[in-house]
Amino acid sequence: MDLEFNVLWENEDYKYVMHSPSRLDYSGFKCIGNTFIFVAGTRSNQIVALNRSTGIEVWSYQVDESCADHHLIREDLIVVIGKKTLRLLDPLTGKEINRISLPEEGFASNVVFDGEYLYVFTTYDPTIRVYNKTGDTLAHQLLAVPEPYQFNPLDVPTLLDETFYISLNCASKPKDALLVVSKAELLGQMEPTLEYEEKPAIDVQCVKEPDDSEYYDVTVCGDDLDLLYRHAGVAALDIVGEYGKGPDENPNRNEDFNGLIKIKLAGIPVDNRNDKDLERLAYQVERAAKDSYFNAGIRAVRAECEWLD
Repeated sequence: MDLEFNVLWENEDYKYVMHSPSRLDYSGFKCIGNTFIFVAGTRSNQIVALNRSTGIEVWSYQVDESCADHHLIREDLIVVIGKKTLRLLDPLTGKEINRISLPEEGFASNVVFDGEYLYVFTTYDPTIRVYNKTGDTLAHQLLAVPEPYQFNPLDVPTLLDETFYISLNCASKPKDALLVVSKAELLGQMEPTLEYEEKPAIDVQCVKEPDDSEYYDVTVCGDDLDLLYRHAGVAALDIVGEYGKGPDENPNRNEDFNGLIKIKLAGIPVDNRNDKDLERLAYQVERAAKDSYFNAGIRAVRAECEWLD
């Protein structure tokens, strides 16, 4: 459809019946140039690329094992997350570039690609493995997560200022935790000094504007400015990924989201406040949203930050 909801073309070759009310049969939608790429069917595990103008199939790729509900689809690389194998595909041709075999004791919960390295987060071991961009070489691996925590498969790790912020969860703990680790540590270029932090109090509200569009209000409360700053950035990018136009289609996507995220930092004494910190936080959120999600959001993401008494 165009912006006036006129049907431009139809393709009925990929009809699937929803087998669960909580899962979609289509996911991972991504437009790359004149190609529209998506995952057709959570049961069939088929990656399909259609001509954006005509709806004619350009290429398709069939996965021969069960897969995750989400995959990494970028302009420069597709990574299909299988139960025991990662498949690297060329987005333009659908040609398989390489396969990465996963260990028997774990499976991939998330994959992040920064243009140079693939960061693979596996559960049950749980380990972070770093490969070169073709998947030929295991550059480094780090067994990082203490029991009983696991990587949170619902939250894509956030890369901000050369540092990863990775959400951890545990059914036996009242609070989730955040693992903070630099790229240099993941690449084995320096000894890891890992930090495990309990999240400060974070409140997220969806607010309706007079024009019926909606923005998100994020309030983070605590007495450590550096902690608030980093968690506020992660919370904002989580909103982009879950409610905006993230790397994977999500049933929680908010079509009324106008791209505005208002961030409020509470609990910091007036004497310790610096408005430059707010400007930097807004800039980092906007840049990270663009870099990580390729202009994510229904509209361009905008961040406004303020102090809250």
